[in-house]
Amino acid sequence: MRSSSLIRALVVAMAAVFAAVACGGGGTQSAGSVKVMATWTGAEQASFMAVMKPFTDQTGITIAYEASRDQDALLTTRVASGNPPDLAAAPSPTLLTKFATQGKVKALNNVVDMTALSSEVS
Repeated sequence: MRSSSLIRALVVAMAAVFAAVACGGGGTQSAGSVKVMATWTGAEQASFMAVMKPFTDQTGITIAYEASRDQDALLTTRVASGNPPDLAAAPSPTLLTKFATQGKVKALNNVVDMTALSSEVS
């Protein structure tokens, strides 16, 4: 149960970020692509993409999804090379803390209601 709650919370957070991306730039919508990296494959990936479909239909922004079961290594390499994804559902708090101390992570608290998100995960 905890896993499905976490996935749901991450999807809510990503949807909020996608909404901010869609509304950014002077309030006009512009088609483009958002790069997302996560560990989800198979049915989990299909569920994530189904949840994101209304967003992509409404904004014209596509989701370039990249799945990796060795996400720590791939994310570390991509960040070091200056080619990180726009969003990553990273399962490792240690890795995220490392990136945050390096200034490689952007805060979402101005986009996502963190109190509401915390209550979703609890």
